[in-house]
Amino acid sequence: ALQDFMFRPEIIENNTIFVVGCGHTGTTLMAAKMGQHSKVLAIGKESNVFIPYKCSLYMSSRILSEVVDVAIYNGKTSVLEKTPKHLYFIDRIQKVAPDCKIIAMTRNPLDTVSSLYKRFDDLELCVERWINDNTRVLSEVKKGRVMRVRYEDLTAFPEKTFHDVCKFTGLSF
Repeated sequence: ALQDFMFRPEIIENNTIFVVGCGHTGTTLMAAKMGQHSKVLAIGKESNVFIPYKCSLYMSSRILSEVVDVAIYNGKTSVLEKTPKHLYFIDRIQKVAPDCKIIAMTRNPLDTVSSLYKRFDDLELCVERWINDNTRVLSEVKKGRVMRVRYEDLTAFPEKTFHDVCKFTGLSF
């Protein structure tokens, strides 16, 4: 899109945190728990704002900027957004919020595929989605662009996991 070609990112200085990953890996749980932090304004639903066919980068920047303004007005230092599919649009996110923190959730494949299957009733689709999404997570981890959090760690060791997540995102624990 022409707007994307001519786009200059508005530098978002407020701490922005994105939760991404394959669906049914704990992205909602992570966002809900992080959203309870006193300094975090959590967007209440998946915004899809960085998906190219939904918003131009210009519009993504404007929307995020407005949410940051609301956060600041309410005494929050961080904005948290959770859209699992944003895993595929980290480049777009980082053009708008270059210093953002991205948490990528993963989960045991048997549990994830089983959960996805209950929703989609297509085993091949569910396995393919898990493979594609987790391959992408590993690629982003290798690039050093995301923190990977295992659902199993989040549920078995919540205090340690949230301590690590807070350290990564710059929030007090």
